[in-house]
Amino acid sequence: MASPPEAGFDPAVLASSSSGLPPDQTKNVSLEDQTLLLLAGLMEAGQEDEHTCKQLSALTKILNDEASEEARSKEPHRPLCQLIDADSVETILGFLDMRQALTVRGFATLTTSAYLKAAGDKGVEYLSQFFYSRVRKATYDDFILAFSVAASIFPVVPDITAELFLSEGFVPSLGSLMKRKWKSKKVEQAALEMLNAACMNTPCREAVKKYCTEWLEEIVNFVPPTHADVSSPEIHPVVDDGSIQQRTHSEPVRNLAAVVLAKLQAVSSPPNPGEEERIQPATTSMEELSNMFKNMLSSKGSQQSSIEGLAYASLQPKVKEKLATDPTFLKNLINALNDAPAKSPATYGALSILVNLTSYMPALSEEQKRISQLKAYANAAKDPTKPNPLSDDEHVSKRCQAVFDAGIIPVLKLEGGVVKPENRLKIPYKNQTSDLRLRSFLELSTNTTLEKERRRDWSRTKWGGATQGGRSDLGFPLAIVSQSDSDDLDARIVLTVSKYFHCYFEKFSNFEPELEIKMPGRVGARWPPWPQLLFHPKMLEKREDGEEYEKMILEEYGAEALKKSWVETCKELEKVTEDISINGTSVIPVLEFEEFFIASESKKEELKERGCFVVRGAVPKGEATKWYHDLKGYVADNKESVTGMPAETPFMFNVYHSPTQQAARSYPNSLKLQRGINQLWHDETNTTSPEPLSYADGFRIRPEKTEFNSLPPHIGSLSRWADPAYRYVYHKIWSGTPLEHDPYDLALRAPAKSGLFPGTSSKVLRAFQGWTALTEAGPGEGSLLLYPNVKLAIAYVLLRPFFDAPEKEEDAMDASKWTFNAERGWYPGTWKALPQIVSPKSHPHLRLEECLVSIPRMEVGDTVWWHADMIHGVDPEHNGTHDSSVLYIAAVPTTPDNVEYMKGQVADFTAGVPPEDFRKNGTDETKFKGYMGEAGILNGEKGRRAAGFEL
Repeated sequence: MASPPEAGFDPAVLASSSSGLPPDQTKNVSLEDQTLLLLAGLMEAGQEDEHTCKQLSALTKILNDEASEEARSKEPHRPLCQLIDADSVETILGFLDMRQALTVRGFATLTTSAYLKAAGDKGVEYLSQFFYSRVRKATYDDFILAFSVAASIFPVVPDITAELFLSEGFVPSLGSLMKRKWKSKKVEQAALEMLNAACMNTPCREAVKKYCTEWLEEIVNFVPPTHADVSSPEIHPVVDDGSIQQRTHSEPVRNLAAVVLAKLQAVSSPPNPGEEERIQPATTSMEELSNMFKNMLSSKGSQQSSIEGLAYASLQPKVKEKLATDPTFLKNLINALNDAPAKSPATYGALSILVNLTSYMPALSEEQKRISQLKAYANAAKDPTKPNPLSDDEHVSKRCQAVFDAGIIPVLKLEGGVVKPENRLKIPYKNQTSDLRLRSFLELSTNTTLEKERRRDWSRTKWGGATQGGRSDLGFPLAIVSQSDSDDLDARIVLTVSKYFHCYFEKFSNFEPELEIKMPGRVGARWPPWPQLLFHPKMLEKREDGEEYEKMILEEYGAEALKKSWVETCKELEKVTEDISINGTSVIPVLEFEEFFIASESKKEELKERGCFVVRGAVPKGEATKWYHDLKGYVADNKESVTGMPAETPFMFNVYHSPTQQAARSYPNSLKLQRGINQLWHDETNTTSPEPLSYADGFRIRPEKTEFNSLPPHIGSLSRWADPAYRYVYHKIWSGTPLEHDPYDLALRAPAKSGLFPGTSSKVLRAFQGWTALTEAGPGEGSLLLYPNVKLAIAYVLLRPFFDAPEKEEDAMDASKWTFNAERGWYPGTWKALPQIVSPKSHPHLRLEECLVSIPRMEVGDTVWWHADMIHGVDPEHNGTHDSSVLYIAAVPTTPDNVEYMKGQVADFTAGVPPEDFRKNGTDETKFKGYMGEAGILNGEKGRRAAGFEL
C-alpha cells in the first residue's frame, strides 16, 4: 500500500467544498459541523480521487487533534468520534477496497487508524459489524471489500483484526471458497493479500497453515494452459464480463501465494498438545520457492513479491547457500536495492536478504551453551541440537565475500568505510528505512579478529582524509536494530557481520595512496575530465566589462554585506553538504504522478527546498516507448539532414518540431504536471500565470558505452551579475541576508534577462527544467547529475567572484580566511561567451565530488525536474546495456517575456526556422520526411495555447 503524503489540509476549507458554503463562512462553524460536513462529502458518489484524499486527510487531522491534549480545540463539544455512526464507518472502510486508487487507500488507512484510536470499543464494534455482515452476504463484491479491509488494517490494529480473522469457521471456509470452479480473480487476490498480512500474527499464521496450504500450493504449482488446452472441451469459457472466471491463476496471484507459503515455512512452530494437524502437509519446499523467487527478481512486475518471499526464504541455511553462490542473483538483488526508493518495502526486503546471508551465529558463553543443551534435552531431543554446518563461520565468511564481490559496498553509500559518530544509532525500521538502507552493514561486533583490525594503524590508508589519530574510526560499537510489528516471526534484525568488514578492509588495506574509491550515486573522487577553470592572469583578457558588474554590486550593497553573506552562506553549506554527502541520491524526492497533485504543504516545501524531484508514471510506458521508437525512426528517415552533438556521431539531436515532440509537449498529463510545477512559484502582482507554455527543445538517444564530457556541472551564465533585473532577483544575497532569499518569487524573476549573452543560456524562464524518460536509465548510464540544493548553492556561486582563496590549501574550507576582492572582474567558471561552469577547485565549498549526485533510476515514462537555479550536468559515462533516451520538456510559466518568445517560436515553426535559442543549430524541418506541422499537437485548445498558437 502506498503511503500518503503528510496531512496538511485545512478541515474547514475541505468542509466548505463539501457543503457548498464559502470558506469564510465555514471557518466559523463548529468542529462538530465541520466533521459532519466532511462525512457528508465522503458519502457523495462520483468524486475525484484528489478531493476524496483531501477530505479523508482533513477528517484524520480532526480525529488526531481530538486525541492530542495540545491540539485539541478548547471550544466545548462532544467527542467527535461519536458523530461517526455505523454508516459513516462503512463509508470510510469502503475506501480501503483494493479496487480503489493506492493513494485513496493510503489516506483511508490513516483515517481508519485515527478513528479506531479515538472511538475505542465502539469503533471495534462497528468494525466487527461491518466485517461479519460483508462475509455473511457472501457476494463477490462483499468478499473483496471485507478481505481488503482486513489486509489494510492488520498492521494498524493487529489484535483486533486477528480476532475477526480467527472467528469460528472463517478461515476454514476460505479454502473451499477459493476452490470453486468459477470464481472472481479479484476475490482470490484480495484473499491472498489478507492472508499475507495475517501471517504477521502467530495464531493467524497457524490457521492459514492448517486450512489454506493445499489451496496455496495448488496456485503456486498451477501451470498456465497452452493454446491447445484452452480450446479443449474440458476448459470452460470465461463468462459474463470476465469478473467471474474459471479457476486459472494470473502471475501476480501465483507470486503472492508463493510469498504466503514462504512465510508459513519460514518459522516452524510445534503443534499444541491435542491439536489437530493441518489438513495437508506442504509439498512445495522452501528451496523450490526460493528458485521461483529468484526467477521473479529480474521482472519489474514481480520484483516486490520476489524480494518479500526471499526475505523469509533466506532465513534457511540451504537457501542462504544457494543464493550466495549465484553471482547473477546477487547482482540483480543489489541492483534492485540501488534502484529502490529509500523508504520502501523493497529496500527493507533487499536489506533483510543481505543481512540473512551475512549474519554470523551469536557467540555463546559457556553458561549459555549449557542452557541451550538443557533446553534441547527438555524438548526430548535424542541429541543436543547442533547448529547447521552451513551457518558456521567458514560458510558465512564465504557468503560475505560473495556479497562483497557482487558490489554491495558502493550501493550502501558508506563514507569510505567510516561510520560517523552521529550515525551510531539504534533505529526502528518502520521510522528510519533510509538509515537502514545506508548503513545496514555497520554493526556491533564482538569478534576478536575485527577488534584487532580496529586497533591497527590506518595512517597510510586514504579514506578521503577521514581518519582520526592515524586510525580509521570504524565507529564501534554500533547496533542497528529493525523491529517489525510481527510477534514471533522475530523480524528483529541485529546486524552482525564483523568478518564482512574484515574481508572488506583486507581487500583495500594495502592500496596505493593515490587510489580513491568512486561511490555510485556521486561523481566521486575521480573527477571526470571537465574543466576546473581556475584563475589565470590571461583570463583577465576575457573579462570585458566584468569589473563594471562587480563595482555596481559593490556600490549598491557594500563590502560588509557581501562579506557577511559569504561567511553565512559557507557556514550553512557545511550542513547541506554533510547531508548530501551522507545520503546521496536518496535526498532527491520521488513522487508518483497522482501523489504530486495531492501533496501536502509540508511536502511541497520539501520539494522547493531541494529544488528537484522525480515524478514517476507521468506518461504510460507504452506511450513513452512508442515515442522512443518513433523518434529513432524519424532520425533514421532524415539522417542526411539531422545534426546534433557530438557532430561526428550525434545523439543529442537538433530537432525541435517532430510529430513526436509536438505530441509529448502537449500530452495531457505533461501539461497538467507542468502547470502544477509552475504553481510552486508565486507572484503577488498577478502579472504572470502558471499556465504552461511548450518551449521547443531537442531530445537525446544516447547509445550504450558512450563517453561524453561536454556537459559538466553548469548553471546559467554571466547574465545573473550583468542584468540589473536579474541581479535584483538575488538582492537578499547581496544585502547580507542570504537565508532570506526566495528562489520562487516569479514577480522578481519574470523580467530578468537570462539570455543577455546569446548562446550561454536560454532567453526563456524555465521555472523547472525537465527530462521525460523514454527508456530506463540509472546512475552511470548517461543519466542526469544534480546538486540538490537551490538557495545556498546559488548564493555561493554568486558571491564567489568577490573572494580570493587563501594561500594555504588547508585553509580553503575556512570562509573567514578568504580575501575580499571586487576589482578583478573575474567570474570563476564563466564569462560572456561561456555558460557558468562549477568545479571542485573553483568552488570548493560545494564539495562537488561528494554532492553532485545521480538522480534516482528512471523508468520509462518517468520525469525529473530541477529548478532554474540548480547546478546540473550529465554523467560522462553510459555503462548501460541499451540506449538512454529522454525528451527535454521544461515547465515554462506564462510571463510577458515568455509569451513574446513563444510568439516568435510560432513564427519560426511556421517558417521552418529553428527556435531563437537554437538559431545556429538545426535545419528546415518542414522538408523532413514525416513532418506534420501543427497536426502533431495534442490536447485541443490547451495544446495549441501551450504551443503559442492562441496567445
